[in-house]
Amino acid sequence: MIRPRGEPSERFEEPSVPSARPRVLFVSDLAPVLAAVKASPDAKIMNVSGSPSPQNNIPWLVIRLPGGSTYLQIVGLPTGRVG
Repeated sequence: MIRPRGEPSERFEEPSVPSARPRVLFVSDLAPVLAAVKASPDAKIMNVSGSPSPQNNIPWLVIRLPGGSTYLQIVGLPTGRVG
């Protein structure tokens, strides 16, 4: 096994900025949540499309909450229904 040289503190430095804190929220209907997020001027939708993205027929949306580095991943119904 090859090991890097130097002390562990020299190889890996802790970031000076706290890392993001993701939170997952499951909802039965994503449409009212999306409307509330779009109505909030401080919350930012992080999906590139600006709307829920389907993955394996499950819609999800990532938003950044105001005032920090907290992100919500909001997951909808497995049927792919957005509204």
